[in-house]
Amino acid sequence: MLTSRQNSEVKRLRALASQKKARDLSGQFYGDSPKLLLEAIGRRLEVTSVLGTGPRPGYLPGDVPYQETDPEIIDYISPQASPQGIVFSARIPVSAEKPTLKNAVILESIQDPGNLGTLIRTANAFGAGWVILTGSCADLWSAKTLRASMGAVFRQRTAVLTLEELSALREREGTVLLGAALSDRSRDLRLVQYESPAVCIGNEGNGLSRRLLEMCNEEIIIPMVPDCESLNASAAGAVVMWELLGRRLP
Repeated sequence: MLTSRQNSEVKRLRALASQKKARDLSGQFYGDSPKLLLEAIGRRLEVTSVLGTGPRPGYLPGDVPYQETDPEIIDYISPQASPQGIVFSARIPVSAEKPTLKNAVILESIQDPGNLGTLIRTANAFGAGWVILTGSCADLWSAKTLRASMGAVFRQRTAVLTLEELSALREREGTVLLGAALSDRSRDLRLVQYESPAVCIGNEGNGLSRRLLEMCNEEIIIPMVPDCESLNASAAGAVVMWELLGRRLP
């Protein structure tokens, strides 16, 4: 029974839960809840450590290290207000696939990890080819992002690109980029018809940067009643993705 806060594994998991630097240096991420752990195992990620408040779960592969601990240690490690009795670490997956812009969702400087995770979950539900992060987005592998995505980060192909890399990719592929924006140039989303476009969704407060908007072939807008100014980034993203990606689902 692991009972000390000074235990090296407790310290390591707590650092992974709270520090991007710890995740970057180790190449591992932190997760909590049985659902996320089952998702990670189901996607064949390398789970490196599991701590739980009961006997070893039967669904854990035999080569996964497990230690039983008490609820106070789980509370100490987890950033959640009400942890679900199990925490773990796993290797951040590295894909050899190169991203493409066909049916992609481009997220620029989405700073709230809850919004980021929700947008990735929505993109995965509507069949996005890739989710591409650019600008100063929240950490893809933070505990809050993973929790909001409900494990979709493990299923959805993702990439992090600079605007320069994104521009070069667009030039090579010739894919149409549509930017969600509040401007006089924006066209009603319902009237836009393109084959497999990429959709760009911007920062919660400032929207898309001028530089990314200049890359876009067209700006689009969600029609709303006159006295409504805007939608939350994740809600707006869901509407845009449904119109441009979801309606093509079989």
